[in-house]
Amino acid sequence: NSVVFGVFSNTQRFLSQHRCREPEASPPRTLSDLLLASMVAGVVSVGLGGPVDLIKIRLQMQTQPFR
Repeated sequence: NSVVFGVFSNTQRFLSQHRCREPEASPPRTLSDLLLASMVAGVVSVGLGGPVDLIKIRLQMQTQPFR
C-alpha cells in the first residue's frame, strides 16, 4: 500500500510541476491528473502485487513440506 500511495503522490507532483513551470505555484489538480495518477499507481500495484500473490498462493497450496 505504501508503494501505491507513494507512486500516486509522486505522479501527482510530477504532473503539477510540468503543468506549471514555477515551483512555488501549485496549480489546482484536475480530474485528468487524478485519473492519470490513479492509472499509474494501479499499473504499479498490479505489476508488483500479481507475482507476489501468485507465489503466496502456490506456497499455500503446497501439500508436501519444503526441503
